[in-house]
Amino acid sequence: MKKVCFFLIVLTISSLCFSLKIDKYFINIDLIDYKEVVVPFVFVNDKNYEQIIQIKNLSKNDFVDISYPKTIYLNPYETQNVNFVVSPTKINVGSYFFFFQFSIENNFINEIGNIYFPILFRINIIPQFDYHPTVEIYSGDLHISYEDKLGTIFPFTITNDSNLILEISGNFRLTSKENSNFIVEKPLFEGYQSAILPQTEKDFEIFIDRYLKPGKYRIRMELNYGYKNYLQEKYVLEKEFTIPETIYLDRKAINFVVNKNKLYISVPKEMNTREYITTPQQETLTILNNDYIDANLSIDFISSTVDIPLERSINPKYISENPSKISLKPDEKGEINLIADYRRANLQNLEGEFFGTVQLISEGYSREKIFYNTTKIPTVINFGNNKYEVKSNVTSIELIPINKFNKNLNFKIDIENTGNSTLLYQIKINKFNKQIGKKVGEEIRILPEKPILPEQSISINNQLIVELGVDTIIIDIEYYSYTDPKSIIKTYSYSFTL
Repeated sequence: MKKVCFFLIVLTISSLCFSLKIDKYFINIDLIDYKEVVVPFVFVNDKNYEQIIQIKNLSKNDFVDISYPKTIYLNPYETQNVNFVVSPTKINVGSYFFFFQFSIENNFINEIGNIYFPILFRINIIPQFDYHPTVEIYSGDLHISYEDKLGTIFPFTITNDSNLILEISGNFRLTSKENSNFIVEKPLFEGYQSAILPQTEKDFEIFIDRYLKPGKYRIRMELNYGYKNYLQEKYVLEKEFTIPETIYLDRKAINFVVNKNKLYISVPKEMNTREYITTPQQETLTILNNDYIDANLSIDFISSTVDIPLERSINPKYISENPSKISLKPDEKGEINLIADYRRANLQNLEGEFFGTVQLISEGYSREKIFYNTTKIPTVINFGNNKYEVKSNVTSIELIPINKFNKNLNFKIDIENTGNSTLLYQIKINKFNKQIGKKVGEEIRILPEKPILPEQSISINNQLIVELGVDTIIIDIEYYSYTDPKSIIKTYSYSFTL
């Protein structure tokens, strides 16, 4: 892994310093039934001087042979097709990695000398004979999550005992052993599929967002593994276990979930002959008791907090809850309606967005203990005529040397929301070498930790690594509305010459 990181660093530096274009840097090759494969490369020299490419294989392997030209001569503005021929040398199965070092020589960059960059081959030898890759699955002891995500966690470890990279997928099923009731079924991995390298282990967890009643349970895990459409196998793990009451001794809260983590209520205004009129607006919260004990919930509305500008706080006299309290049995759902009724308000003075917080307080009893917990839901009421105005500035540009190849760039971004509505932002940072007209590295993006409310200001301190050859930094700040986070409202650009 250290060697891989080293190569990637060298690749970043080298991209500043030569004008050779290659169509790929990573190649995945499948050798099916031990037949050779030809891998074509396209090399383009887009400058007016000759470039000489020396190619060296840094990896050793007894199972695969790769033939390739050791030296390539590129005339000015020449495009050349080059073939690498990959063939197996022995009967074998597995995935193998090969690093090739390319060194560039030319008469244009004398102060740096040769420039190096890597190309990585992954070669998978797939037999047509009867081969069965093997895996092992270890099931650890379940544990209970008492933090932000309340629920039950099932840890697992998969071991790939073969020499071949394996693609894995499958599902997890949990049932009650006492009454055979189905509880949950879900895929093993987010995205439904993962991969595991040869002779390695992969740890993963199955999380279910509920507390299980003490008792006996059964899990069944079906794991499908193989490589693409080849060598497909199945592994089934079944296990019975008991959840004791003592596992919940450290619990401090009731496990319930709400269908919304924020509320946004638009209040329509219509002018009649003398004044603005409106109608009550309602939002419904659906609450599920994911616990094995009864939950009693009450709802409260908080109009002002330290994060909300006082002039932008929702007036609680126009907010009501129906019902204000509910009781839920295990696995039971309930609803609470939040009603915003501004029929008696002076709508002439209400424009833009106003803010508050809905607070759900739960109470439960177990083993002579009382549990309380609170869920807060940010709430926004929008009266229209939204103004999106912002001031921003980038200051404190400072370069601090790290070594002869890299420097740290310290900078600060100040943003002030001067409008009457919430703003989201995205900061894009790009590095350039203007002398050769090239972008350096990937675009860096900074996303907001939370929205910027009207009359709020934030400062963002950041540090960026600047490589040798970077002479220009461009910072773009894009602003979006809370209701449409995909449409850009404003963009401010800042360019700095280093």
